[in-house]
Amino acid sequence: MKSASKPPIENAIVLAAGYGERLKPLSLVRPKPLVPLLNRPLLDWVLDYLFSSGIRSAVINAHHLWECMRDYVNRSLRDGADVTLIHEPVILGTGGGIKNCAQQLTGDAPFLVMNSDVITDLDLSAMASSHARSGAAVTLALHDLPRFNSVAVSNERILGFAGRSTTFPKNSRLLAFTGIHLIEHDLLKDIPEGKVDIIRVYQNWIDRGVHVHAYINSDIYWEDLGSLNDYRRVHEELLS
Repeated sequence: MKSASKPPIENAIVLAAGYGERLKPLSLVRPKPLVPLLNRPLLDWVLDYLFSSGIRSAVINAHHLWECMRDYVNRSLRDGADVTLIHEPVILGTGGGIKNCAQQLTGDAPFLVMNSDVITDLDLSAMASSHARSGAAVTLALHDLPRFNSVAVSNERILGFAGRSTTFPKNSRLLAFTGIHLIEHDLLKDIPEGKVDIIRVYQNWIDRGVHVHAYINSDIYWEDLGSLNDYRRVHEELLS
């Protein structure tokens, strides 16, 4: 088992290569990560969150309107922050995107992965400590949000994912994935080349007996701004 005294997670990958289909027409003129939330790009919120949580280096993938992402990164570098943009000419999916971006990471420490359309106050330090204590290969941050609950969990161990696993044990409960995960660097070799869904990879690992840990905290602020309805609602919440 890994020691809980390991240093905090310092490297992150931000998945930002999607087309933002549910945010049309906003995403027709700019990539989803640059759609404004209170007049600031979503990606600004994500990077501020990561760097204020101790992350020192972030790698971002981009495909749709990627030149806009390039211009944003070039003019928005933060003091002391290392931000790298990776152009993904052909979309590789979440798993392929992670594997491709991870080639830019230094060292062999575990790294964080986060979706670019998530706003949260999840404590990453607590998540990293839970990951270290668990001895797991991967940790997913979960919470209880009924409309998204699709991850089967028992005793902080993930047992499967709706749509990827046919049956769940009777003693399991369903929770929602926040889009935030910690991955041990040496597992990158087990992610196939090309386009691949990381959740399907996790299901395959679980089926092989790999320990996929659940860091559960429902007492957090969390919003996915992937749809127009959620985008409108979050603005109303923040303005009020």
